[in-house]
Amino acid sequence: DWGNNDLQAVWYDCQNYRAGLFVKDGRLRFRDIFKFEEAYPERYLDTPCLHWKATYDNLPVVDGRLWNSDARDAGLYFPRPFSRFTTERDGQSLLLRARFREGREAEITLSPKEICICGKDALRFSRGCEEETTLTLAENALRFSHNGWRYEVPVVGVLRQTEDGYAIAPENGRIALRLAPDAGA
Repeated sequence: DWGNNDLQAVWYDCQNYRAGLFVKDGRLRFRDIFKFEEAYPERYLDTPCLHWKATYDNLPVVDGRLWNSDARDAGLYFPRPFSRFTTERDGQSLLLRARFREGREAEITLSPKEICICGKDALRFSRGCEEETTLTLAENALRFSHNGWRYEVPVVGVLRQTEDGYAIAPENGRIALRLAPDAGA
């Protein structure tokens, strides 16, 4: 936080996905999660880009840049006011220990196969606008369509629709987003 704005961020990147967590105004959220799939065709594979502005993308699970609106920042939010987090590397994994203002804690492990959140709170999707990506719930998976490409993310947890979007509640104190190609629910 170079400007003393009470901001904090961490990024994780592996062969299966990229994820960014961000703290702003006392709220912790996944600002973005992008799933990598070898079979997803690059936009300019068959048709050249004829503009100065090229679009390179991956498959969004959360896209805090394109899904933002003037009213709110998009993301996958933890519901409680947040204090700080610490990070610790363990081989190819990154462990975050998040502490909320009232004392409750959560552990977030980002590993090549999955994002695992151990804690008691549900996560809520906030999507201001939905450009090219649709999201629907299946029994144990989030199903997406982006730029005509269909993909899914198996989930450990309880998926539900809310008044203003979607939420994932813990199952036995755990939420997991399985992002590796062989990581079924």
